[in-house]
Amino acid sequence: MPPHRPRALTRGLVAAALTMMVLGALAPAVVWFARDFQGPGDRPLSRYLSLLTSRPRPRWNLPGSDSEIARLARLSGTRPALLKGVALALNSDPDATTLTMDLSPGTRELLVALGEPEALLETPEGRLEAVGRGLAALEELFGGEEAVLVALVAGVEPATKAVAQVQRRGLNPTYENLARRLPRALRRETNAVVPAALSLATAFDMDWPSGRFQRVSSAFGMRIHPVKGTRRLHAGIDIPMPCGTPVTAAASGKVLRAGYNRVSGWHLIIDHGRGVTSAYMHNDKLLVRRGERVHRDQAIALSGNTGRTTGPHLHYEVAHAGTPVDPFFLYRRGELIAAADKENGRAEALLQAPRRAPSAQPSGLLAVIALAGR
Repeated sequence: MPPHRPRALTRGLVAAALTMMVLGALAPAVVWFARDFQGPGDRPLSRYLSLLTSRPRPRWNLPGSDSEIARLARLSGTRPALLKGVALALNSDPDATTLTMDLSPGTRELLVALGEPEALLETPEGRLEAVGRGLAALEELFGGEEAVLVALVAGVEPATKAVAQVQRRGLNPTYENLARRLPRALRRETNAVVPAALSLATAFDMDWPSGRFQRVSSAFGMRIHPVKGTRRLHAGIDIPMPCGTPVTAAASGKVLRAGYNRVSGWHLIIDHGRGVTSAYMHNDKLLVRRGERVHRDQAIALSGNTGRTTGPHLHYEVAHAGTPVDPFFLYRRGELIAAADKENGRAEALLQAPRRAPSAQPSGLLAVIALAGR
């Protein structure tokens, strides 16, 4: 063997050993950094990169005030969250500067058949009004929201046939089951609208996680970490609460996780279906277990000061498709005003809520959810 071979081999081994030492020293820091950005379900850090990338945020000019959708929904007899979800899902371009309510020819034909004047469908405001009444009329025919949305996009006759086929097989009339019974062309049209509308409606229908609105001490978005002193993403909101305050489920769903770790303390994650989850952290005691079904406003925990905190509070997160959404964007004054008679003072309290902290938002459906709250 030539004399230079042992020396080269030795240098290679030394370099490899030094590389392993450096990586070993950096590994704890990388793990700590990634764990700080993990949210419900230990999702990988890559899911958050879109939130950390600044992008222009187009303004959604909703037709009328944000209470206008709720007003139209109440007049037509449909849920505000559903009408809002449908309205946003009907925008073919999530980054459009206006709410266009892009109706397919089939949907236009259906609305006219239901008695809506064609002239009304010439403006976004008119289309929103017509769709609100159309949803209410279709609900009388089909009952379930998923069949209603299929009928709105695909037409009454195809939706009726799909529902009949599903019922003959003894299946639930979910969108997945109904879509399989539609012709391929209609399935493409419904896939472009219905799943997004259902997901948005689920998110917009969530309640406040403590039974009544309470002030927020730390908003969603980038902030200086109160413990580490570095600029990091705060993937939820902090609600100050005395230890032992009941924490309630924001919507019905199934408990995905119920446990303890040194960062989140005693925490819960609930799956509400349609890609929407909520998380409740730093509790003193959990009142439900993993796998348990919970209903809206059910007490699921007692708030506390466990995990990495600077004082008693509830850290509350909402995520769509695994990416955090600012919970404030899901609460709209129109719905709260409509619910004022259910819980006195709740609407007025939210109107006095602190201003939302600015935060970068990703594009696509998540951006639609966030921008709709402006």
